[in-house]
Amino acid sequence: MASRSPNPVANPHFLLTTDAACELYRAAADEPIYDYHCHLSPAEIAADKRWENLAEVWLGGDHYKWRAMRSNGVPESHITGAASPYDKFLAYAATMPRLLRNPLWDWTHLELSRIFGIDEVLDEWSAPRIWEAANAKLRQLSAHAILKQFRVAVIGTTDDPCDDLAEHGAIAELGISTRVYPAFRPDKALAADNPAALQAWTMQLGAATDTNCSTLDGLLTALEAAHARFHAAGSRLSDHGVIHLFGAGGTKNEAAAIYEATLRGERPDAAALDAYRGFLMVFFGELDAARGWAKQLHIGAYRNGSSRGLRELGPDTGYDSIGDWPQIERLAALVQSDESCRFRSAQRRQGGSIATKRTRHHTQRATACRALRLAAHRPAHRVVCITRGLNDHLVSCACRVAAYGGALICRLLRDG
Repeated sequence: MASRSPNPVANPHFLLTTDAACELYRAAADEPIYDYHCHLSPAEIAADKRWENLAEVWLGGDHYKWRAMRSNGVPESHITGAASPYDKFLAYAATMPRLLRNPLWDWTHLELSRIFGIDEVLDEWSAPRIWEAANAKLRQLSAHAILKQFRVAVIGTTDDPCDDLAEHGAIAELGISTRVYPAFRPDKALAADNPAALQAWTMQLGAATDTNCSTLDGLLTALEAAHARFHAAGSRLSDHGVIHLFGAGGTKNEAAAIYEATLRGERPDAAALDAYRGFLMVFFGELDAARGWAKQLHIGAYRNGSSRGLRELGPDTGYDSIGDWPQIERLAALVQSDESCRFRSAQRRQGGSIATKRTRHHTQRATACRALRLAAHRPAHRVVCITRGLNDHLVSCACRVAAYGGALICRLLRDG
């Protein structure tokens, strides 16, 4: 029988290779978790979900694991198919030795150690023991228990504008220590390259907001209503997944013509698609600025790269990859537009003058830069930097800190 291999992640210094890294980890280890982006199910949190076995909680919907198993030659029957949960788990365990230096290996063993108390390496020989021990522990756990164990203070879920957010309301009424807020993810509004999908989604959005979305004005009204509903539910964050950004986009008239043609079943060309999507991304920035929200951008993921996988299994089943589109010029154009929206919103909130506010921000930036320069020359000095806005000088100072090995904790808050 093979000997039991110790799990290296049980070492308290796992991945911490310098004294500065250990010091930073000790400073943060007992802090609560604020997870502003995740794909946890609000329905499972509301129901305090419990799991039957390790295969359900690990392999039931994790397409990163599915992709790794396919790469190892595991048949689809043992990934998303009809094989038993135990056989699927054995197939994943047999894949583990080929995942060394892959984050999946680290994540899997961190979970075994920190959730299940199992300090043994998972492979096809250890799998039967680990299956029994983990399942025994799993029977004592639930969604709420895990959130409490890891001191999760706030979760931001990923939610479509059509969602009614009923689960978020149910969670709030439970009074658990973890606050769960929706994040506004309107990616489907950009799907003018798929007229049938956009038509179906706008019908759902219209029903959810009691709005006629047959014109661009109707679509914008519905999106604003959904944004307001998310705000009322506690959301302060939008979330956008795009293959690339679209600059400042086209004019409203151009976007309206493209949108209405798409609803008639016409597919726009690449230039028209960028004009329409860019206009909407600027509009989303205006919504965020008006309510003082932050924005998340997930840029460059090439989704559903296998047409066969998409046809047979659906989206988000392990066929995504990193895209290689040019990004920086379009990103800069969107950020400049977003900054202008926030500046105008601040003017409106303060009666047209924000000179005092900007002076305070410049003072904070200057103080932050002095602190960062100090850290750059005193590598053992830990700095907590709180500022509003971000400029090239601050970035330069932060890079000097990193270059000299300084330990830096920096929190940057957007204007507005």
